[in-house]
Amino acid sequence: VGVPPRSNSCPSQLATARAAKSHGIVAASPGLQSPLMDPAELKQRLDLMEDQLTSRNAELVAAEHALSQQTLELGRLRTGNSEAMDALDRAETHKHKYKAVKLELQDERQRRMQGEKETASLQ
Repeated sequence: VGVPPRSNSCPSQLATARAAKSHGIVAASPGLQSPLMDPAELKQRLDLMEDQLTSRNAELVAAEHALSQQTLELGRLRTGNSEAMDALDRAETHKHKYKAVKLELQDERQRRMQGEKETASLQ
């Protein structure tokens, strides 16, 4: 013992009406027997939506490609930066070694000069 439906519309018509309404397509008055929209106009709208989606998809693919390229470039820059920092560290190390050797040579020169002065004063 089922309850009869409240309208004479079949479920697929109701689903189509709901889908059409969600896309801004307004249905005809319930008492009229006309279709929701002229098939040619509906096809034109659907073609337009498809073109817009295709265009947007192309934009997204291009943006994804650009992002991928930027990610690769960032990786190269990070690698280059890392290599530059390593080179800077090596240069700093060499600089400190050079300063240490320079100070040793200055100390040695001062010791020699002091030794020569002491030798000269003894004679």
